[in-house]
Amino acid sequence: MRLRTLSCIILACGILLWSGLGSQAQTAQFEFNGHKKDSNVSFNGLQCRISLNGNSNIGGIYELQKGTLIISANGESQLEIKGECDKVVIESLNGQSLVDLSKLKVGKSGVLIKDINGQSKLLLDSEGPIEVKSANGKSEIRFKKKASGPKLIRGSIKGDAKLIHEDK
Repeated sequence: MRLRTLSCIILACGILLWSGLGSQAQTAQFEFNGHKKDSNVSFNGLQCRISLNGNSNIGGIYELQKGTLIISANGESQLEIKGECDKVVIESLNGQSLVDLSKLKVGKSGVLIKDINGQSKLLLDSEGPIEVKSANGKSEIRFKKKASGPKLIRGSIKGDAKLIHEDK
């Protein structure tokens, strides 16, 4: 599979826009180190990797109907995403990170949470399964749940970590 790299455009107002072209598999990688809430990301493609470090505060709209969104956040980062994607992978959330995916429609492939710890919070809304590999410290995972799903698969949950479901 050939990956296509396209340039990103950063506008004067702090908005980052990236749009994939062509029919080949596309991956975009965004790394934010201390960016503030004026930053905004819009992406349309097959796979998007977002890394936040320090005191980043990012909001964005993602349209990945058949794609995967991969997220890692450290420090006091905040990320809010709206839109649609097929799958979400949370590689790691550390410190006091807040990742709000409650307005992101996640498809049947669901959410895989590899590692969340510290006082990090994750807010979800998923049609597919939610798999938690590791949750530690005082971390919190909140997810909206219909009567028919999603399926929650628990891995290692230690310390004061919480899984909280809210009815839709």
